[in-house]
Amino acid sequence: NGYYLIYVKNNVIQGWIGVGMVYDFYSDDNIGVIPELYVLAPFRKQGIAEKLSKEAFSQLKEKGCKKIQLNIFSGNISRHLYEKLGFREILTVMELDLEH
Repeated sequence: NGYYLIYVKNNVIQGWIGVGMVYDFYSDDNIGVIPELYVLAPFRKQGIAEKLSKEAFSQLKEKGCKKIQLNIFSGNISRHLYEKLGFREILTVMELDLEH
């Protein structure tokens, strides 16, 4: 049920965002999901990620989603963008490496 929105300018793909939905049994709601957001290096810092995100948010809202979730790794430089767009931390995943 997922799809990609692609940002193209002058016939050049500059970035994309994955868009999907999952059903949350606890809230009985559909939750929007952003599994991937990527802008190619030469086109960063031009507002493309924000444009893609806002279009995805609009489409998910039209489909009845009241919330959108995404996962990022700690230290991800995109965290500031997600916070600027209104995302907040709701879960922390911890990991123990048994190989070391």
